[in-house]
Amino acid sequence: YTRIMCVSPFMTPPKATGLDSIPETVCKIRVSNNMQTFDELADTHVTFTYADPRPTVTNIKSNQHSVWPARGPFMGNTEVTVIGTNFLPSKYLSCRFGGHTSD
Repeated sequence: YTRIMCVSPFMTPPKATGLDSIPETVCKIRVSNNMQTFDELADTHVTFTYADPRPTVTNIKSNQHSVWPARGPFMGNTEVTVIGTNFLPSKYLSCRFGGHTSD
């Protein structure tokens, strides 16, 4: 064979600092014919980069009917739909309203 298809495994992402994006992580890809012995020659690998781009918000909508976009009462509990790109399916996906993170 001259090709193999592999699926990248989960890797714990490094911590972001402040408002910075999560840093990229580069790892070497090595191949094994028996799941035990992997090619270890320094020049026989390629690299794969784990990278999660920062999410970008393009629009927001709320369930409050108003001529003003996305608004609600100070007591909270307004459902807000955020539309954008690069959102990851994660239990840590959340929104921040000013300095307050939503549940």
